[in-house]
Amino acid sequence: MENQKETINGIDPLLTLFGNDKQKLIDHIIENTLFFEPETVIEQSSKVIENISLNIPIPVRHSQTRGIFRTAYKSIKLNDRKAARTRAKTQSIFHTETDLQIYFDGDGNSALRRQINEITSLEISLGEKGSITNYIISHIWENTSHNPYFFSLLWNVVITPRYLDFIIDRSIMIGNICVRDIIKAISIQLYNPEKIMERKLFNGEDSKDQNINNIAKKYIQQNRIKFLSSQTDKAHNNNNTTKPLIINKTMKDLNPSNIQIKSDNKKFAFQSLSRLIESKTNFIDSLLDLDFCKKNFNMSYPILKLSIKNSDFDECKDHKGRNRYYTPDFFSINGNTYFVCNHWYKIQRELFTMWINMQLTK
Repeated sequence: MENQKETINGIDPLLTLFGNDKQKLIDHIIENTLFFEPETVIEQSSKVIENISLNIPIPVRHSQTRGIFRTAYKSIKLNDRKAARTRAKTQSIFHTETDLQIYFDGDGNSALRRQINEITSLEISLGEKGSITNYIISHIWENTSHNPYFFSLLWNVVITPRYLDFIIDRSIMIGNICVRDIIKAISIQLYNPEKIMERKLFNGEDSKDQNINNIAKKYIQQNRIKFLSSQTDKAHNNNNTTKPLIINKTMKDLNPSNIQIKSDNKKFAFQSLSRLIESKTNFIDSLLDLDFCKKNFNMSYPILKLSIKNSDFDECKDHKGRNRYYTPDFFSINGNTYFVCNHWYKIQRELFTMWINMQLTK
C-alpha cells in the first residue's frame, strides 16, 4: 500500500476562525465581496460599447505571449510593458481574437481605477489615500485581462478584502466548492453580461453546474450580496463629498425592469444648460473652467468649450484624437456658441443636477 502524501493547506488556519466549518467560510467570502450596482454596470458597459463603435482603443493588460496582439500586418511579441505602451501610442495595436484596437494599461489596473472613479467618485487601490482601503480589484473570469471585452468591464470585477483575494484569484477549492465559480454565477445572474454586451462571451462551461447556479441564486434571493455604492454629502452646499457605502438590494431592486438608466447623456446635458439659463446666474465662466468642473462635478473635461467659427472640431478632441464634445451641435447664449462635453457618468450627472438646483434657489 502506497503511503499517502501529507500536505499542509494554508486554508486550514483561516478555517479555524470559523470553527472549521467550510460553509461558514464560503458565506464569509461571498458576503464580504463587493459587487457593483447593476445600473452602474449597465451604464459603464454601454460606454465601452459606444467607444468600440467609434473605434476608440480599449484598455487591456500587457502580455508577452506572441499572437495575443498584432499590428495591422502581423502578430507581435511585446516583451517590455513600457515599450509596449510607447509602441501603442505611435502604432495601432489590435487584440488578435477580437480585432479591437487596444492600448496597454499603465500598471495593470489604472484604467479600471479611473473608470470606477469617474462613475462613482470613489478611489480604490490607492493605499491609505483612497476612499476604500485594504480592498483589492479582482477580475472574476481568469485569463481575460488581455481581452478588451473583459478587462475593464465592471461585470467582470469585484472588490475583495485583501486577506480574501487569494482565494478568488487562485480559484482555490474549499471542500468541493470553488468560490470563484459562485461569483461567476452571481455575476451572470445579476448582470447577464452577454445581453448587455450584445455578444457571445462565455464557452458555456460557466453556466453548466446547476449546483453552483442554485447556490448563487440563493445568495441573491436572500439579499446577502453587498454592492459598492457612493453617497454625495448634501450637508455642505459648496463642498460636495462622496462617501463609500456598502448596501444590500432586494430582488425587486435588482429586477432589470426597475433599473432606469439615463442613457441619453446628450439630452440631459442640453436640458440642464437650458435650466441654468433660468437661474439668471453667470455660470459660463465656471463651466469653462476645468478645475471648477473637476472639483464640483468630477469631470475630466470642462463642461463647455467656446466654439471657433469655421471650426473643423479639432478643439473638441483630446490628445488621442477622441471626440469629447458633442458635434456639430452647439449651446448658444449671449451671442456666443459653445461645445458641450459628452463625457458623463451617473455620479457626474447627480453632482451637476444638485449644483443646478442650488443655482435655481439662490
